[in-house]
Amino acid sequence: MLAMALLHKFERSLPHNTMEAWVPSYYETFEALDMGNRYFTDRRDINGDTPISFGTKIDPHDILTNALSNEFVHLQENKVEYYEAQQGTDNVIRYYEINPMKIRPGDVVEVQVSFVAIPLKQQRYKLLVVLRAITLLDCSPLRVSQHSAKVRNANRKQNANIARRMSRGAEPRRASQSLKRKIGYEEDEEHDAGEKLSKMRLD
Repeated sequence: MLAMALLHKFERSLPHNTMEAWVPSYYETFEALDMGNRYFTDRRDINGDTPISFGTKIDPHDILTNALSNEFVHLQENKVEYYEAQQGTDNVIRYYEINPMKIRPGDVVEVQVSFVAIPLKQQRYKLLVVLRAITLLDCSPLRVSQHSAKVRNANRKQNANIARRMSRGAEPRRASQSLKRKIGYEEDEEHDAGEKLSKMRLD
């Protein structure tokens, strides 16, 4: 599992035998990876970062904004971004920011995460998976009862083209020494679906 490989890399950069063992989560009978992010950061840990406001899509009723205090702030480090991959008539896949409410259980998504080793008591460390972005690739499973077979098959074919890009997508970004990261997609990361599929072997 990827997490185990990363755990071993962290172990080699920390004092010997100080990393907590990795314990996977499970979904039914399958190993799973828990990931998440905090809404708030302790003001003592901001390290010079500037607090930012919650977007209206995340906090439409100002519930989180009203929870801010002199002790806790919301930083770029706490922000999770949401996108949808769409294949245009020119066969190019582009990424658009969306309201997170559009993402539902059962959707096929791609996530961007950071793997972080956090210090514990007694000079121990634990590996955490911090969520940075979620990209909606395929929501057709939720539309099955709303479309005819012909339209459904067309949607699935297009969405499959998008989903396959995960196997040959952009190289994952690596964190710099300052742990700053770049999340999201640039224009040069748009993908020509036809070119991608021509290089793939379909089972």
